[in-house]
Amino acid sequence: MTAPYSLATLTHPQIAPEAIATLTSLGAAAYIGAATAAAGQYALTGFAVLAVLGLLVALKRVDRRARYVEELTTT
Repeated sequence: MTAPYSLATLTHPQIAPEAIATLTSLGAAAYIGAATAAAGQYALTGFAVLAVLGLLVALKRVDRRARYVEELTTT
């Protein structure tokens, strides 16, 4: 497991817009997936699951950028 970075790193001007958009979208897609599954709309649930998977890839990108910025600011 990699070392954690501070939560304040995500508020850095280079990262904050992408982090906010990714985390908000991830939450919305998860909510929509749960709501459509509860309503029995399984085709829409499938699209929501695909959106969550894509947003996890975007979250990995945010993580890499945050680690890079953390490295620059601590050294």
